[in-house]
Amino acid sequence: MGNLYPAKWASVYCGCLVHTIYYFRYHNMRLLLLSVIILTSIVSRAQNGIIWYDPIPVADKTYGNLHPRVTLDQNHKPLVLWGDKNGRVFLARWAGKDFAAPVQMNPAGKEAFTESWAGPEMTSRGDTIYLVYKEVPEDVNHIYIKHSYDGGKTFSIETQVDDSDGLISRFPTVAMDPYGHPLVSYMKYDKGYVNPRHVVAKSTELGESFTGEAVIKDISGGSISDCCPATVVESGNATGILYRDNLNNYRNIWAGISKNRAISFDNAVQLDFSNWLAKSCPANPPHGTIISDTLYSVYTSGNGDSALVFMSKTSLTSFADTFAPLTGRFPGLTSQNFPRIANSGNAGAIAWVQSIGVNMQACLYFSNDLTTGLPKKYDVVARGIFESLDVTLGGGHIYVVY
Repeated sequence: MGNLYPAKWASVYCGCLVHTIYYFRYHNMRLLLLSVIILTSIVSRAQNGIIWYDPIPVADKTYGNLHPRVTLDQNHKPLVLWGDKNGRVFLARWAGKDFAAPVQMNPAGKEAFTESWAGPEMTSRGDTIYLVYKEVPEDVNHIYIKHSYDGGKTFSIETQVDDSDGLISRFPTVAMDPYGHPLVSYMKYDKGYVNPRHVVAKSTELGESFTGEAVIKDISGGSISDCCPATVVESGNATGILYRDNLNNYRNIWAGISKNRAISFDNAVQLDFSNWLAKSCPANPPHGTIISDTLYSVYTSGNGDSALVFMSKTSLTSFADTFAPLTGRFPGLTSQNFPRIANSGNAGAIAWVQSIGVNMQACLYFSNDLTTGLPKKYDVVARGIFESLDVTLGGGHIYVVY
């Protein structure tokens, strides 16, 4: 980002802020950490020699702090999306020296579904940005998409994504095909929240309209976990829908795979074999990215409340799959949750939240070449009280929001 940031920021710790941004240098990389809560402490020097600097604000706490997401514009400057407890959806753009005032993305008086574990989502490529959200009440209202063609400076009016056939939709997630058209995956139910399934609606008009839905076939012999959001990932002609399955209360992660740009999903592959037995639906979604011919997925799984974060690598040609916990168990670890993964070329970053006893940490693995594996040590980005997070990278920078 060139000279976008000075060498060090002045402190902005104060009770009025819930969104802050951190900056450090990682060898030849700089990282900006965008926080949506007040931290009790930060790391001044991480295990891999990262030097931390003081935070800058993103937004005042009156704007809320639920389900933050981060993406980049065409100049690799960050945009942050989140929701609040009143159903408002906000977006803040980097304005040169700080963040511009947040702009509400959903119409006033029309509340969106926003929780810490699910809510509005977005994707970007160049100067094109798409964001999606679900209007509440969920059983009668719809999923909407908005687009920007100028890096988030202006957005279109909302366009309805799901059809109006009287069914129920939840948990939209969005990706972009090679031609800049959005793909929106969401969970669909019959009336009464029965017969849940994941579907993908595709636009051929840059999000101005959507025609038809492709249904992801669940071939496990069970059904999908009906309260766990999915993730849609896309690269070239390949599209993956990562979701949590329910086979006799075993909540493993699967992926529906399309090789024809989401026209149909004719293949499915099990990504997770940890056999998490849970009678209630775990609401912690998987996430993933595609590098070359490999789907890299991260997800929470395990037994009971003492869950771990895993990563799987799946060939989209042979569907050969390997999976392993990111860290495994170690003394003091209580649980791990809400992993996110991002890449820029072969460089990759994985972020997650973990609890050490009653203390919480936001953690990060970074690899210059994810295809060769992860480093031996991860970085504790911050300590405090927080829930879900997100990560993205590009232009020689990594961004983490939580």
